[in-house]
Order: sequence, then C-alpha cells, then structure tokens
Amino acid sequence: MKYPLTKGLMIRKIKDLPLFWYVYKLYTEQIFNRRLIPMQKSAENVFSSIYENNDWKSDESRSGPGSTLDHTRAIVKKLPEFLKKHGVHSMLDAPCGDFNWMKHVDKKDIRYIGGDIVKELVKANNLQYGTDKISFVQLDIIKDSLPDVDLIFMRDCLVHFSNENITRFFKNLISSNIKYLLTTNFPLTRHNFDISMGNFRFINLLRKPYNLPKEEDILWEDSIEYNGQCPDKSLYLWDVDKIRNHMNG
Repeated sequence: MKYPLTKGLMIRKIKDLPLFWYVYKLYTEQIFNRRLIPMQKSAENVFSSIYENNDWKSDESRSGPGSTLDHTRAIVKKLPEFLKKHGVHSMLDAPCGDFNWMKHVDKKDIRYIGGDIVKELVKANNLQYGTDKISFVQLDIIKDSLPDVDLIFMRDCLVHFSNENITRFFKNLISSNIKYLLTTNFPLTRHNFDISMGNFRFINLLRKPYNLPKEEDILWEDSIEYNGQCPDKSLYLWDVDKIRNHMNG
C-alpha cells in the first residue's frame, strides 16, 4: 500500500535510519533506564512501574495514548466483524491494559479473557468489568501457559519488548493451543531495532530478525497517532501453525 508523503511520514522515515536511531536510542534508553533504577528490570516490575507512574502520560488511559477512544475508533468498529470473519469465539487480549477502549467493542459472541502482567490492574478490571463471559487474569505471556482460545490479541505489545523477549514469546506461543495471533505491525518499517523492555519502537514482524511467514489477513487501524507518523499501523493476523512450522523448519 502506498501512502502520501506527509510531514509525519517523513519524520517516520528519518526515525528508520540506523544512524538517527542510534542517537535517538541513546537518549531514550538513558531516560527510560533512569526511571527504573533501582528496580529489578523484570517484565512485571517494568510494566507495573509504567502503570503506577502513568509514564505514558495519558489523562484518559494508564495504558497510554494509543488506548484512548480517539485512537481506537476504527478498530472498535472493525474488530467484531473481523473476528466473526475468521470464526473467533474466544480470545485472549494480552496485554488488556485498563480496558479503556475494548469495553466499547461488541463482544456478545466472544468469550473474552483479558491478560496483563500488572496485578493491581487485573484486580481493578475484574471488579469493574468482570462478567460470566469477561474475565481478567494476571499473565506473563513470555513464560506463563497461555489459555486455550481461538485467538490471542496483542495490540501495542511487542513494540515494547526487547528482541530477546519477542523470541521468548513466540516460543511460548507455539507451545500453546491458540489458533491465531492478531498483533500490531508496521509494514513500512525497514529496520527492527532492539530496545530495553518497556521502551518503544516501530516493528515489522515480516522482516529480520523475526521473519514471520506471510499474514492471513490485515486489519488497518486508520491511525492518527504520532501526528501522522504511522499511517501503516495495522493488526496482522497469523496462523499459529504456520509460525510453528516456520520456527521449527
């Protein structure tokens, strides 16, 4: 898909240059790591710290600006039909965050499990939103056993993982009985730079070091985030069997 060359897209292309990224990473990593010291930098501690301190600086959602209603209008509308198209009757949403936008998605035909590594967030979600078909569990998707569901939904997740932990997640995923993975992807990204756990960068899972097989389908977000820097932000659907065969092949 081609996109008009806007100011936002030009900034995005500059961020994808290795030399620029090297300088940018030194700056962002220094700030990020300073916030976490002296905490042990486990995934749970990293994301619990981000949640408790509202480090993503959103007044609407502790899960960050990408979880506001303005930035999720398109997928709130599109997701139910997309799930129906692919025969999804049960899903794990991980990380589910504070359920700020997902609570507006029509899930009447879906058994929904929201998984998050932040204990206090899971507790609050269960108290406020739990029903017989909607539940929340504390879950580390890198190492915990994943529930038997049709689909794992991972929006704005792997963009915050180090490459090492992305690999660990995929090894955990292919040991599960989950049929589909639906996760954030940025197809315009040419270089997948590494980060500390909890930081952020645009990733393209079709490129190295991930090199996932061709996707089954794409749900475009029609994103307006980052002042137009990510018109390619999308949710790619993968058949987990194909990922398993790719990793074991």
